[in-house]
Order: sequence, then C-alpha cells, then structure tokens
Amino acid sequence: MHFLARIFGKLLVNAVLLYGASTYFSGLTITGGAISFLIAALVITLLNIFVKPVFRFITAPLVWLTLGLFLIVINVVILWIADILLPSIEFADYYSLVILSIIIGIANSLL
Repeated sequence: MHFLARIFGKLLVNAVLLYGASTYFSGLTITGGAISFLIAALVITLLNIFVKPVFRFITAPLVWLTLGLFLIVINVVILWIADILLPSIEFADYYSLVILSIIIGIANSLL
C-alpha cells in the first residue's frame, strides 16, 4: 500500500511540476489540456520507475566519478525519451530541458 501511495505522490508532483514549468518557462509547451499533463506525468513517472534504475546501474561508475552530477544527464535523457514518446510535449531548447530535469529530479528525490 505504501508503494502505491508513493507512486501516486510522484505522479501528482510530476503533474504539478509540468504544469508550473509550462506556465513559467517559455521553453516547455504542453498542448491538449489537463489530460495531456496527466499523461505526460504518468509517462515520466513510469520512466523514472522502470528505465531510470537501469540507466543508473549502467552508468554507476560515471555517477560515482562525478559525485552524482551525472544523474542530471540521466534525468535529461528520461525527459528526452518522454518528449519523443509524447507528441503533446515540446521542449524549445536544451536549456529548458536541463532546468526542468534538475527541478523534477530534486522533487522526486524528496519523495
């Protein structure tokens, strides 16, 4: 039960962060309304649950060598995969992708 509550919390946090980022950053555009935000948050949450641990395992030496800074690159790759999978998400530039990946990484690590 605790696991499902944690997943639902991450889903909710990702949806709120995507909404806030699309509102305040001009580099992120999500079209389609509230359903698109929830679908995007679901995809990002699922990628963080299933794909991110594999990336962390594969790149563990790089994470150790950079004292964890390589996790930002992993978060960027996760958002980039979500951008490829969902036509409703569009990042204008790499800078907004990096900033949003840092914000989502910090928020998800706090949960």
